[in-house]
Amino acid sequence: MFTLAIGVVLSQRGTLSESLNAVRSAHLGWVLLLLILPVANVLFTALTFKALTDRYARVPLWEMILLMLSAGLLNYLPLRPGLVGRVAYHRQVHGIRATDSAKVVLLAMLATALGLGGMVLAAQLVVAAGAGGAVTHASATVLPAIGCVVFGSWRAHNEPQRRVWNLVAATGWRWGDMLIWAARYAVVFSLVGSPITWAEATLFAAVSQAAMVVPLFGNGLGLREWAIGAFAGSRALESGADSAGALTELTASGLTADLVNRAAELVVLVPLGALAGAALARRARAFRASQAAPRL
Repeated sequence: MFTLAIGVVLSQRGTLSESLNAVRSAHLGWVLLLLILPVANVLFTALTFKALTDRYARVPLWEMILLMLSAGLLNYLPLRPGLVGRVAYHRQVHGIRATDSAKVVLLAMLATALGLGGMVLAAQLVVAAGAGGAVTHASATVLPAIGCVVFGSWRAHNEPQRRVWNLVAATGWRWGDMLIWAARYAVVFSLVGSPITWAEATLFAAVSQAAMVVPLFGNGLGLREWAIGAFAGSRALESGADSAGALTELTASGLTADLVNRAAELVVLVPLGALAGAALARRARAFRASQAAPRL
């Protein structure tokens, strides 16, 4: 599916040429932003899992970031082996039972659904109200996330026995993660010369997250690109265009945008994930050696 997506984009030479020209003429800051945002995704994902894992063991943030980077790289393979590796690492190094790690994963999925739903709902409500411009729209989706993090973290600190506050904090971090995904789509569609509104960017983020849930496609590889392309193509139908050419062009534009998005993601996260995996392997070996050493 990933190869077919590339083939479709290459076949639409006009769209591809316009997109490449737009990327070449783009300000360097936008390109750098597209490379930085995937790293921000990793940070917010690590904060999400830390908020949920702290109930069982205090994992340092730097170590959680390394785990997310390494697992993210492994998850490009089918069936998400990075998840299994992360659970095994927590079991060995931090003494967290596999059943507790499974609870954390399920709660993280719930936080994702809540954060994603809240972001899209907030964006659509602002659009429906016809209030303000882009800054107002973005603020309406950002402020609730900040509120969840601050309030949830405060209550979790005061009532550590109540898991719900950890979930509230995790939802805030995950909401922020979804906002970063929306920002990535806003940036990449602008880079390829097909700018979208912030509300549309939140919808593209929702589509991409749905595609990445399917375990048979590692990190949604191939499936995500087609989901974004199909959703972009649906905009032609919503606008009343009845031309097959318009539908194909917008689909190709969406495919191009997410291929550029994927390229930026791979350029940054593959080497970082490999380095993180090596660092965690050394830490695990050192931990096993310390456990096996005779006690005097």
